[in-house]
Amino acid sequence: HDWLAFYIPLIRNVVWVLFAIKVIYTFGNYQPILILFITGVTLALTWTIIRDFVQGTIFRFQKGDIVGQEVKIENYKGVVLKMGETKLSIELNNGEVVQFPYQMLFTEVLVKPITNKQIKVETFLEKLPAKVSIDDLKKQLTIMALSSPWVVIKSGVSIEVFNDELDHERKVKVSYSITSPSKSLLIQDELRKYIAQVSA
Repeated sequence: HDWLAFYIPLIRNVVWVLFAIKVIYTFGNYQPILILFITGVTLALTWTIIRDFVQGTIFRFQKGDIVGQEVKIENYKGVVLKMGETKLSIELNNGEVVQFPYQMLFTEVLVKPITNKQIKVETFLEKLPAKVSIDDLKKQLTIMALSSPWVVIKSGVSIEVFNDELDHERKVKVSYSITSPSKSLLIQDELRKYIAQVSA
């Protein structure tokens, strides 16, 4: 369903372009001078829109559906909200929405720091003493985890405190999404140190 929803509009765009070329060619056989004049005026008035429309179709065929992915264009970094017909809409970290015409993406480097294939969920357990404030602990662990450059902010951090019936201990379960699994031990060491500190 997602594949059809993404590619059917692209196929429709290609059909419209081919249809326009066919119409111009057909009528050009009867009134070539008039058709050339009308085509030239139309292209001159709508060149920017036509250029972004064609380049947007090519871009989406090349890159596929990148809605929801984090991208960086020039000095702007954010999450792709929508891949329109002529513009790419990106929501920045401060909540602002910036639109980039597709022709700009052909002249600027598009960086995709995060793709779904690179994201891995990591989880670890740690023992807790009885007197630790749960709310403060969750808040601080979340802040520490999200401050890491490898943790995916949009996926968030899950922290659960429970009683382990087998060990008769209270434990905290921390889960987070990370783009570099090799850095997970560094993050866990920092979080474990904080837990040990508040437990002392």
